[in-house]
Amino acid sequence: MYSGASAMTAILSSLFLFGIVIYLIYKNWVHATIVFPVFILIILLGIASSSNRFIGTLANLLGIKTGPLAIILVILFILFIMYLLLAIIITRIQKRQLFIMRELAQLKLEQEVKK
Repeated sequence: MYSGASAMTAILSSLFLFGIVIYLIYKNWVHATIVFPVFILIILLGIASSSNRFIGTLANLLGIKTGPLAIILVILFILFIMYLLLAIIITRIQKRQLFIMRELAQLKLEQEVKK
């Protein structure tokens, strides 16, 4: 079904992606507790996709005739989960900023009233 070269390519690309994620975390460009678990899932999926048996089993579970398409769909699902997590986090940050701004405005008004 797939040659050893494609399996090696899957493993090398997964390791490359893992290296990029580690570098981004090291440089503090990405917060590890948010993104790291999702990228670990993608990397594990990339390594597991080097196995013909895994691809066939995943394709059968999803009811898809083409094995690589099953892998792509799972990766899209994982990326969608990451998008939702980041959207939730951004929303929480915005709510916290609004709360802080309201508190600051209230403190300034109280200081002005006292003068």
